[in-house]
Amino acid sequence: MSEEKTELHCADCKELITSGNFILVGEKNYHVEHFVCSHCKSQLAGKLYYDHEEKIYCEEDYHNICCPKCAKCSLPIKDKQFYDIIGKKYHETCFLCHQCGSAFKNGQYFNKDDNPLCAECHLAQAKKCAKCNLGITSKVYSALNKFWHFECFTCEKCGVDFKDESFVEYEGKPYHQKCYQILCVVCEKPISGEYFKIEGSKALHKECLDAYKEKQKKIEKPQIKEEKPKLEHKDEENKIPETKNEPTPIMKKEEPPKLIITEIICNLCKKPVGKYYQVEGDLAWHKDCYFTIKPEKKKNRPNLTGELQFENP
Repeated sequence: MSEEKTELHCADCKELITSGNFILVGEKNYHVEHFVCSHCKSQLAGKLYYDHEEKIYCEEDYHNICCPKCAKCSLPIKDKQFYDIIGKKYHETCFLCHQCGSAFKNGQYFNKDDNPLCAECHLAQAKKCAKCNLGITSKVYSALNKFWHFECFTCEKCGVDFKDESFVEYEGKPYHQKCYQILCVVCEKPISGEYFKIEGSKALHKECLDAYKEKQKKIEKPQIKEEKPKLEHKDEENKIPETKNEPTPIMKKEEPPKLIITEIICNLCKKPVGKYYQVEGDLAWHKDCYFTIKPEKKKNRPNLTGELQFENP
């Protein structure tokens, strides 16, 4: 019997492979020229290739198209080992705190808006407990428009938690009903059950509401402060004139000419003079020369202080 030959067909063009030179990938056969990347169509014969979902890819296209992208650097994850956390994938070197970029101690991280945070950053961003003022990183108890650690929400007086009991609020703090007695502002008796809350933390019985309204109507009249009338003058003539401390004017005296002893030239004879009279600015005369040009001064010369005073030479 003659052995039947198996016909080979190219997985790409579906044509018969007649040449002995072909490429076998798994159970598929290819013409050498048809063994190309399904994305970029580059020749793959003799090169590294990847078979993914019945398609052949070159190395670059396989990583860009088929590999997951790192949530931090957005690059393809080529390694087999990577982190798949919070629905995101990370390179081992990229899995760091989203806030500060530090590595996680002992691999511990916290999920904040689908991003990993280290313990320090998570604590800094956590809600603060209304009692201990520390960050809340576990269960959060919300009451009185505040946040509390579950173990911190206890009676302000006895320190015991409320379990399934109701609590009473006073000045923003919780109390057991047995630990805090609310007194009515009208009858001053303890209140139990429903009541009216007024003026911040004050309260009154429902049946005391009308009495409270009547009490509010009795408002004391404001006191009028009497002031002494000020003394005022109707007519301008009767006004007391204001006394002003004005400086006393100083009367200036006309000083006589000064008798100066020095070597000065007489303005008339042009000779040096010893004792002389200086009048009219810087001009000087002998005593005789002065009265030569001004004899009227000699005739009516004053003996006391005046326009000109003589000194005995």
